Amino acid sequence: MRNHHLIRKCGQDDELVILRIINESAKAYRGVIPEDRYHEPYMSLEELQSEMSEMIFFGYQEDDELLAVAGYQPVRDVSLVRHIYVLPEHQRRGIGGNFFEALAKLKHAWDLWKADPYLVTTERFEEEAKRQLGGTFHEIKPHIRIINWQEIVKLFKLLRDTTEMEKQLRI
Repeated sequence: MRNHHLIRKCGQDDELVILRIINESAKAYRGVIPEDRYHEPYMSLEELQSEMSEMIFFGYQEDDELLAVAGYQPVRDVSLVRHIYVLPEHQRRGIGGNFFEALAKLKHAWDLWKADPYLVTTERFEEEAKRQLGGTFHEIKPHIRIINWQEIVKLFKLLRDTTEMEKQLRI
């Protein structure tokens, strides 16, 4: 029997399934996610609803089952991939992509449009990124910015606080 694959935009009706995918996926990374950030559940329904108000979630579906979700956040003239979660029993099938593919896509964007490539990653993968940029992707090394995801979180908090302050001051 052939599986039917679909990538679709997720909505409020998908909240509980998305929440299950995120929390089950996070369990697979217990011990990798810093202890001060890991808790169960990893994300509450309220946190997810807040995330969904700021970004667009897409889901990967086989037949009628949602197996993976990705959250994209539009910021000015770029879209950031903020989350990619795949149910543990479906991981290692290429659903979430891999690090090498992400670099290849950044290189392709640079080749086509000379767009400034940004790679947002964790401390765990920063060294791997630098190693890859010293070899296969050396052409984009002078142009790519490797940014730790924690810096992006700080930036979004500052931007949100600034927006709130502007609203309060009516400026």
